[in-house]
Amino acid sequence: MNSFEVNARRESAAPVGADAEILRKLDETEPTLGEQLHAVWLRKWLVMAASLVGAVLAGVLAFVVTPKYEATVLIMPVLQSGSGGGFGQLGGVASEVGGLAALAGLRIHGEGKEEALAVLQSRELTDRYIEQNNLLPILFKDGREPTLWKANEFFKKSVRRVTTDTTTGMVSLSITWTNPTLAADWANGLVKMTNDYMREKAIDEAARNIAYLEEQAGKTNIVEVKEGIYSILLREINREMLARGTNEYALKIIDPAVPPEKPSSPRKVIWVMVGGVLGMLASVGAVIIVADRRRSVPRPALR
Repeated sequence: MNSFEVNARRESAAPVGADAEILRKLDETEPTLGEQLHAVWLRKWLVMAASLVGAVLAGVLAFVVTPKYEATVLIMPVLQSGSGGGFGQLGGVASEVGGLAALAGLRIHGEGKEEALAVLQSRELTDRYIEQNNLLPILFKDGREPTLWKANEFFKKSVRRVTTDTTTGMVSLSITWTNPTLAADWANGLVKMTNDYMREKAIDEAARNIAYLEEQAGKTNIVEVKEGIYSILLREINREMLARGTNEYALKIIDPAVPPEKPSSPRKVIWVMVGGVLGMLASVGAVIIVADRRRSVPRPALR
């Protein structure tokens, strides 16, 4: 016997004795799942109406919200020769020369992909790109005081996203913004600035290393030492030549970013579906709560 049968019996002839005791105990028990589903079924039109209202409101909101576009450039980090700083293949004398170079503040090795990706996402490079392209007024149109620190944080959290495919090693740099052309320009521009920065850095380091190695070679007459120095010197010369002759020095562009024609958000269909589901859940919860409260209302004692 469920609560609805209890109510029906109360509205008929008043029970006495054992029947009154049974009804009192039923009032004290929790509603079963079947009773709750029955209550929802009795008000199915209310639930359907709430679902429709939720879907309509979500759809209207999806059309009101400013759309955002995601432009993605696909890149492959370039592993320069000699990356990793190992000198084992050049012999013990070359390793010794490399150690002396390190003590002199010179770095004799190529750039690895980890360094290139770190530079791509670094605060220094982002600040430089924002300043050179005067992006502060564009990033802060809501009246907030534009500062480089705030712009960098906003860029990192809401604009730029870098993901790496562990299987292929490919890296995707995605820029999300309200203007599709700007999104594509920023994505390609950040990659270009990273390559320019890494290339200029490599040229400067190689030039300093070459000068140091040539100086050390002039200070010794030991053939083995000279051979070790010239081996490293040759590699630094090659490194400088490669940097000067290659635009995509650290990051090779596989597929440049283009202005997207469709926004990445909001996804109107998904918003409408979620709005309908939320409306349905809210109405079902309200129906169950109301039914439970009505059930718990004290009733006059039965005679």
